[in-house]
Amino acid sequence: MGTLLSFESTNPIIVFYPTFAGGKFIGNCLSLSKNVLPMKKDCALYLMEHPTDYLYRLKCIMQTIPPKDNMDQWRDGIEFGDTEFYGIDFLDRWLSGKLDNTHILNNLLKKEFNFLITAHGNGHGLSQVAKILQNSTILILYNYQDFYNISLSLKGGNLSIDYLGNYRKEKYEDVLAGPSWPSWSEFNKSLFNVQFLSKSYDHVKQEIDYFYGGGNIKNKIVGFDMSTIFDQQLFLKEMQLLYTNMGYDDFNEKILKIFWESYIALHT
Repeated sequence: MGTLLSFESTNPIIVFYPTFAGGKFIGNCLSLSKNVLPMKKDCALYLMEHPTDYLYRLKCIMQTIPPKDNMDQWRDGIEFGDTEFYGIDFLDRWLSGKLDNTHILNNLLKKEFNFLITAHGNGHGLSQVAKILQNSTILILYNYQDFYNISLSLKGGNLSIDYLGNYRKEKYEDVLAGPSWPSWSEFNKSLFNVQFLSKSYDHVKQEIDYFYGGGNIKNKIVGFDMSTIFDQQLFLKEMQLLYTNMGYDDFNEKILKIFWESYIALHT
């Protein structure tokens, strides 16, 4: 293994969630802020020079909405993703000390904009990513299982992989959780991280962290409650809170409603 790379920039936002749990959607909602660059190169390059062109932002983000009768387009490339900015398997390469695709990345690091990086897996892997992006903010989705089930059925085709793993409610309650562990609801609210559990769980935090990891992360961590996603009023309230937690002052309910309505129509 090569020398571990380290980026000191505060620009990256690591979005941590299982596949099909809605992380790209939440990232796109953040990209409707002047502070965040969408995960599409031509859109990002334009918005670096015109960050307050909100109509262009919305037009760009709406490109991620496929026809309802062809949901497979989501997985066939219509959805924005990390590879356009960072290349294939970029996290594995960064962890092994290899830095390529530097032109785009260096441009992102030098500008005063946040940009998004996807992280799946568990807290142990997230800890490794956090070592590279040591000053990044980590956005953790939670309470996503109901949405995940719907999303997987619509977009997953014949996939039989359980992307939730240890983050599935039934596995937590029936297999992993000891008698002194927090409830599933409480663990979700702690963002699956022992740092945010009360001291009353100190005696089981090491045991929990063994299965979930992330207890050693020092980055700023914020959360988003995905149980709000099908209720427009609750969702917008949660999104406004996220904008506040990120320090953004341009929460725009009107354009967020337009995008939310188009996205949710695909899932109902």
